[in-house]
Amino acid sequence: MRKMILSLLILAISISLYSQVGINTRTPFSKSVFHIDAKGNNTSEYTVTTAQQLDDVLIDMSGALGLGVVSPTAKLHIFTTGSTTKPIRIADGSEGVNKYLFSDVDGRATWKDKPVPNGVVYYSRSPKTYAKNVYTELPAEVNAPGYKRITIPRAGNYVFTLRWWGSISGLPIGTKLMSAATIQLRKVTGTFESVVDETTNYVAATGTNYSRFSFTMSLFASNLAAGDVLYLAIKPIDGYAWATGLGLSGSQLTNTIYYPSIMVYNI
Repeated sequence: MRKMILSLLILAISISLYSQVGINTRTPFSKSVFHIDAKGNNTSEYTVTTAQQLDDVLIDMSGALGLGVVSPTAKLHIFTTGSTTKPIRIADGSEGVNKYLFSDVDGRATWKDKPVPNGVVYYSRSPKTYAKNVYTELPAEVNAPGYKRITIPRAGNYVFTLRWWGSISGLPIGTKLMSAATIQLRKVTGTFESVVDETTNYVAATGTNYSRFSFTMSLFASNLAAGDVLYLAIKPIDGYAWATGLGLSGSQLTNTIYYPSIMVYNI
């Protein structure tokens, strides 16, 4: 008899038994492994009304957590419809009115100010020649001549749109070609400069008194900080220099002179 009882105990221990944990309920939900019924108002392990679920906390058989719902459809499912309780609150000291929830590369989240779209237009009204195969800084001025660089007013992502107007310096009359230049967006940190973005732009040019050309292109910079300083650098790469303003050839100065401009806006 003792041997039989011992055998039955060993058999019972060796079998994985399914069990539920219910707190404040005699009827834990049938599809749960852990179920808290805060108000103790559930009456069935198979059917739970919406009102009865609102105070429930449950972990189902797949490990999903339901708050206010006994059949979660996500790893974390929060249901508060019909309740004055907000579904989530993160109070880490960065919270405030009209804040946005941002995450870092590891998915850790915190509150930040909502990006505010804004823009500044810089004009390049200082005459300039851009030598071939050399990067030359494009003056960035606001409404008046005088070298300045672009200072970022607030942290965020920015688009820098160059609206170019100039000519090819010394292009013989009658010559037709596709001219090109590499344009870089550079950030200045003390004595160190880094290239944030760059592109190569191609334009058609003809050697005449009206050989000036225009184009529009954009460069992008993400995660800039307030106070960051940037500028554009241009390098013609097809054997001819580019020119703007009074750097245009003498025969072109009888025509209206426009200037390049840079639109900088937060997105």
